[in-house]
Amino acid sequence: MWETDDLELIIKYLLPIAYAIFFGYLVFKSRLIKDAGLPGWFMLVFFVGKILTGVFYTWVMLQFIPTAAQDIELFFGGGLEMYKIFWQDPSAFPSYLARTFHITDFSIGNTDSDFIRTVFDGIKFIHFLLNFLSGGELYTNIILFNCMAAWLFIRCWVYLKKMFGHPWLGTWIYLFPSSFFFTSVILKEGIELSLISAIIPFLYLISQKRTAGRLIGVLLLFFLLFFFKYLVAATFCASIFLYVWFRQFPKYQKWIASLSVIAFLLLFFNAWYIHPSLNLPNYIIERRLEFLELEANTELVMRPLEPTAVSFAKALPEAIHNVFFKPWPGEGAKLTYLIFSAEIIAFWILMALLVLRKKYT
Repeated sequence: MWETDDLELIIKYLLPIAYAIFFGYLVFKSRLIKDAGLPGWFMLVFFVGKILTGVFYTWVMLQFIPTAAQDIELFFGGGLEMYKIFWQDPSAFPSYLARTFHITDFSIGNTDSDFIRTVFDGIKFIHFLLNFLSGGELYTNIILFNCMAAWLFIRCWVYLKKMFGHPWLGTWIYLFPSSFFFTSVILKEGIELSLISAIIPFLYLISQKRTAGRLIGVLLLFFLLFFFKYLVAATFCASIFLYVWFRQFPKYQKWIASLSVIAFLLLFFNAWYIHPSLNLPNYIIERRLEFLELEANTELVMRPLEPTAVSFAKALPEAIHNVFFKPWPGEGAKLTYLIFSAEIIAFWILMALLVLRKKYT
């Protein structure tokens, strides 16, 4: 018979190593490696690096970032509680889930709403599912999640290459630090990027041949993306529609872009007529206040904002500066600020290469 200490050793230390080796072997032997056109060792190094990044960043947040540690403990602890409830009475678990995911207050713009609480329960549910493979160990959950994210990134890169014919177009997905950063821990941002990476290959496959399975799969993924990050999902959908229209009507791209901007502005300032919770100007104002003062002794210089078109227009230049150019090199005291500064520079170099390629080819 296994001793308790032996079983704990296997679950806590040997099992995550076994998972990493097993999934790394599957990726190394996957057809994706051949389709990517990159050496197998490169993909394997990326895969292992993704896992180690997740483990290291989780440890850093638990040890040195109290607010992040609270989030991790909240979601992992909630998933562990679900796991225990399931084993206590599996037959009653469906009704427990129905009560947990029952939404009465759909105020998506309110962080204290029933909807946002349910989104948090969705993150806990992911931990709950992973606990069946990990035995309720946080770091094993992180390894499994990063294995999945790494595979989705590689697959998305391959299909972006097929869609656009640029071998380097998808590199930002798995080489830019933000992708590693946001998918290291099981939070909304990591789930969002993983879902987008899963959706893009489905869109390509559907463009080649529509099947019921592919349509159901992409609809389910879009539903999950709207559930976890509804504004990102809406933006992503708008980008897809614009891309399709641009391809279908290349002579009218300027008209399509202009009309889309007008439609967006009308929707942005009038969406609250559709539902009171969709008061997007007030939502942006409230979230904006959270970024007035950042960590690492930095702050964002922002003018007072009011829920009017004129006020938003006046704030537009500084918003563009803050979103697309900050942090500047040397800004802030943390190493991560320097990393993200380099990423912003790399992003604009990539954009410049795309423009030059289109102009001279």
